[in-house]
Amino acid sequence: MLGVSPDDRHDRKDLVEAMRGRSFPAALLAEVKVNTLGMPTVLPSSCVIDAAGVIRARLPPSREALTAQKLEAIVVPLLAPVESP
Repeated sequence: MLGVSPDDRHDRKDLVEAMRGRSFPAALLAEVKVNTLGMPTVLPSSCVIDAAGVIRARLPPSREALTAQKLEAIVVPLLAPVESP
């Protein structure tokens, strides 16, 4: 998990304070380098990325919370062993 803050670079101190005690890193959107994920068009935005770096699911923001049960329903099938042809 990676948190991305839409705050301005001048708010870095606030971001550092907000992230204190969290178990995942965060970055300022203004400092994010665009890669295969592309620049987020809306926050929050969630993606499920496998160990090879392949995007397996994009989860658009919604009015409903992304619960552990919803995330588990997306991730668990991706953990199943791949059958060889």
